[in-house]
This record gives sequence, structure tokens and C-alpha cells, in this order.
Amino acid sequence: MWDTYIYIISHEIKTEIENLKYTNSHIYKYIYLCKYELVFSLKKQNV
Repeated sequence: MWDTYIYIISHEIKTEIENLKYTNSHIYKYIYLCKYELVFSLKKQNV
């Protein structure tokens, strides 16, 4: 289940990275970083 969840969030992050090319929104970048931290922490727990 966690692998699937991480995969979904990772996919969302990849999409957001693409979107960041077209925006300089600080809020948008903050949301992206929060999701990245979440994925990173989940991966560390599973290792």
C-alpha cells in the first residue's frame, strides 16, 4: 500500500516540477517541497 501511495505522490511531484517551469509562485513551491519531504520520509521508513 505504501509503495502505491509513494508512487502516486511521486507522479504528482513530477507533474508539479513541470508546472514549476511556468510559475514562480512561492506557495506552489512550498506545497511541492512539502510533498517531496513526505515522500522522502516515507521511503526512509520503508528501507
